[in-house]
Amino acid sequence: MLVHMSSDFEERERGLLGLGEGRGLLLGEGAASAAQSTAVGVGLWHARVGTPAQYVILAKDGSGKRRTTGGDDFVASVSGGARVEVMILDHGDGSYSVAYTCEAAGRYRVSVRMGGDHVR
Repeated sequence: MLVHMSSDFEERERGLLGLGEGRGLLLGEGAASAAQSTAVGVGLWHARVGTPAQYVILAKDGSGKRRTTGGDDFVASVSGGARVEVMILDHGDGSYSVAYTCEAAGRYRVSVRMGGDHVR
């Protein structure tokens, strides 16, 4: 969101805010928060041997607002039975597709973290 300053904005206030003539104040998104971000999809609790399982991470900032950009440092893992490779695809809009394939039957733990903290 871009907030424009009106032309009658007083010079004193411009100086205090460090804004010059014709400049606006750019308000950006907050940083992604593990506590507010969510992971959704069947792949969080169910998978079939040899078939890709999937789920989606939805990045949100500290106030719970959906992020509209990518580049967040989510880490997804699947541990338990056999070794499982996990892939994360950043869509650049605050959503991330996660896919993995289990090659052996067993009990596995799916984990999604950011900065060491678990995503909901």
